[in-house]
Amino acid sequence: MGVSSNLYIVVSTNFVFWLILSAILIKRTYLALAIAPLLISLALRVLSVSYIDLFGPVYSSQLLKTLGPGIDSLYMILCYTSFLVPFLLILEISFFRSAKNLTMMGDTYSRRYTAALFYLFLFGFLTALYMQLFMGEVIPLFDRIERYDYC
Repeated sequence: MGVSSNLYIVVSTNFVFWLILSAILIKRTYLALAIAPLLISLALRVLSVSYIDLFGPVYSSQLLKTLGPGIDSLYMILCYTSFLVPFLLILEISFFRSAKNLTMMGDTYSRRYTAALFYLFLFGFLTALYMQLFMGEVIPLFDRIERYDYC
């Protein structure tokens, strides 16, 4: 892949991530306030990895090598999106307001829909993890690197 295709991939995946994050902030404001520290952490990580992908190579004093440019933000955004999209699609304020929904988890169709979404995003998340593993990059757990040193 050339530099221009990497640039296109990083910019487009960032656009999708920020679109999903803004949809959560607009449509599920109560949820965004409840998980604000998590959303801020995700957003800052996406910004830092995207910076390395766009403006790399950047020297890492912890790894003693240069990082970037690449498309690592693509895999990170896919993982974060698989985590955030169910919040956007499933959780609604009416679900929490209705006592009927708290005792009864909905009809069979909605349970199947929820289960299908869960397994779809779980499959996407695991696929992204295995793609990262087989790319030959450093996996902190397997190389005994603390996550603070890896980041």
